[in-house]
Amino acid sequence: CEKMDLKIIQSLLERVNYVASSYVLSDKHQYPSYVRTIPSNNDLIEMIIHIIRWFGWNWIAFLGSQHDLDGLNVFNEYIRNTGICLAYQESLSLNANNSLTLKKINKLSINVIVIFALPQYATKMIKAAIANNIQDKVWIASQHWAMNQQLPREPGIGKIGTVIGIMEKLLSLTGFNEFVYKARGTTDVGHNDRAESEVQRKSKTCNQDCDYCSLLTTEEIINENPTLSFAIYSAIYTIAHALHKVLQCDMNKCHKNTMVKPYMLLGEIKKLDFLLNGKYHIKYDDHFDATISYAVVLWRTDVNPPQFEMVGTYEKLPEITFTIDNSLLLWHNNGSVPFSNCSAECEEGYSRKPEGFHSCYTPHITMFYAQIFTSKRSTLAKIWLAAHWEKKITKAHVFECDLETTVKEILSPKMKVGLRTSGHLLLGVVRIYSKKTRYLLTDCSDALVKIKVAFRPGQTDLPEDAMEATLKNITLPEDFTDFDSQLPDLNTIDVVDHFSLNQCRTEDITLKENFENHFLTMERIGNTSE
Repeated sequence: CEKMDLKIIQSLLERVNYVASSYVLSDKHQYPSYVRTIPSNNDLIEMIIHIIRWFGWNWIAFLGSQHDLDGLNVFNEYIRNTGICLAYQESLSLNANNSLTLKKINKLSINVIVIFALPQYATKMIKAAIANNIQDKVWIASQHWAMNQQLPREPGIGKIGTVIGIMEKLLSLTGFNEFVYKARGTTDVGHNDRAESEVQRKSKTCNQDCDYCSLLTTEEIINENPTLSFAIYSAIYTIAHALHKVLQCDMNKCHKNTMVKPYMLLGEIKKLDFLLNGKYHIKYDDHFDATISYAVVLWRTDVNPPQFEMVGTYEKLPEITFTIDNSLLLWHNNGSVPFSNCSAECEEGYSRKPEGFHSCYTPHITMFYAQIFTSKRSTLAKIWLAAHWEKKITKAHVFECDLETTVKEILSPKMKVGLRTSGHLLLGVVRIYSKKTRYLLTDCSDALVKIKVAFRPGQTDLPEDAMEATLKNITLPEDFTDFDSQLPDLNTIDVVDHFSLNQCRTEDITLKENFENHFLTMERIGNTSE
């Protein structure tokens, strides 16, 4: 290996960061020359929201850390107008009472927990979940701890639920393990590190200068988060490609007399677009943030040793694409997607009624049949209004209600209606009847007052000639046929139509003459004695 000035390389590496993910660093007004090979928190939060929306969850807990406070801020900003409710949030610390935090989350019936924190905070929280027997949750791991090598081996880890992680696509570094073994003076994983002279190690590993490597074992170095290795690897190649452009290099040589300035590198980095190992696309945007491809991994704690299985991908180039293979997910909830929503999905025509202290919906919320209540043309709309806002019911509303039809609709609804809803509707009917009664009594009272005022004794007495009705006023007029009109044909006249059928027989209305033995004689006529 050629010897290089480590100070120059270190200076260049400081220009290309592979650790910090704060979105503030994307502000080129404050950090004009900052370049990084890991995604910003904005990208990670977007990925997390994609996962949440993919499974239809909207009742979420978000646990950040003191070193990633902007992650929580970005999450709050990005979930606006998405239907996702941040039901619980907290900033973790090493001295935090994680047991209390988990109890609060359980009390709110939250089943999806995002831990956007550094490994030390996430590890403590997961161990607290195991110790407190927290079960059947979905844990979404940020890139910081998604590939943690130790947590999947913790006893009882399988009971806490399903762990889904986000990471950059892994790059296989061929020969890296062998390189570490040589640097540590070992030949295989099964051997312990053995002492070896500094000269011997440097002769085998290109004069590596690692002040902290002596504090770690070979296995600890190899088992470190593999995504970090990719970030460092791409940072080195970013600088190499930029130098290649600045120094006008070809396959054989470079212009050695060219003075390399940092701004020259930045200009070339912004224009870089290359494939790393012929597979991974490296490109930087206007903020000098790398365009990263993500992977969704599932913690397979059901196998021994535990594994990380890729179940989804997220690409930003050439266009944004996101997909998850649902068949690869082994949910803890009998194979079905866990429920983590503010309330159960409403049936067609039903809507939620917000309750509680949260700005969004709360669990176990009551569903109401909304279509028939919100439609102004609905026969039940005014009934629903009367049940809840009686003071807003006007007289016109009351008399427009067809209560007979309304009661039939309540007793025989087109859709299933809960008892509570039926009770509200019946209450509305009672209040409508009550309003009608009040209006009727008011009208009668007004009429009585007007009659008394109109016919008050001594003020509006009728004149004497008006005390008795005239014959003309109480006699119905006779209908006469116009004398000038033509008489109808006698054959067309139906006698039955002109004469009543209710007629008595002649014998029924004629007195019978009963002479018996009395005969009138001339002699007896005028005799007054008889």
